[in-house]
Amino acid sequence: MGVDSEHPFPGRDLTRTLAEFGGAPTQPAPRAMMQFDQNFAWLQGNQLVVLLPDGEVRQFAYDRHALELEPVPIVDAELARDALANVLMPAWLYEQQRYGVAVPLANGVKYAGRTE
Repeated sequence: MGVDSEHPFPGRDLTRTLAEFGGAPTQPAPRAMMQFDQNFAWLQGNQLVVLLPDGEVRQFAYDRHALELEPVPIVDAELARDALANVLMPAWLYEQQRYGVAVPLANGVKYAGRTE
């Protein structure tokens, strides 16, 4: 017995794209978002950006073989902006009621939770 449901999330379904799961390699590199309390981290490739609650941004180079982080003196602004966008976007989508599952209709597509 199983449950059939849809859960819309921004991003890629890693089970369909990574070679480890029989899919084609992804472009760009896979990334991960992590959260602990009010701290958010965005890992892409070997670069980790950490967003702190006071607005400070720190960046590290991650060595996945040694499992070590090395501070990076200059933060990659584009990587930090991507991290911030992924932190803020879910709340904005929810507040604007633009986060839902597409429901096909005869005259087009309606999104759950929208009045349009």
